[in-house]
Amino acid sequence: MGDRARPARIQLGALDAALRASAAPRGLVSVVAELTGRPLQDRTSAKEVQQTEWTALWQQMDADLARAGLAHAGWIARSRSPRPRPRCSTPARRTWW
Repeated sequence: MGDRARPARIQLGALDAALRASAAPRGLVSVVAELTGRPLQDRTSAKEVQQTEWTALWQQMDADLARAGLAHAGWIARSRSPRPRPRCSTPARRTWW
């Protein structure tokens, strides 16, 4: 039996350039999508979008509570320390316990 393959570091920019310069010029993103059957996900951007959505949700809730005269109610302050966590990851489909 041969040696086990060892992990290697690959410069993704160099790999992308090599793929684009090959006989079938395609970039790394499209090659990975073809091999896996699904597009790559930008997790950092997805997290930023999710954080923006949650911030907008809390701002809307703060405005609604202020309009209702409840912004300084004791139960509001207690519920925010720490803020309650929804049962799902998207604000549009939130379900509170």
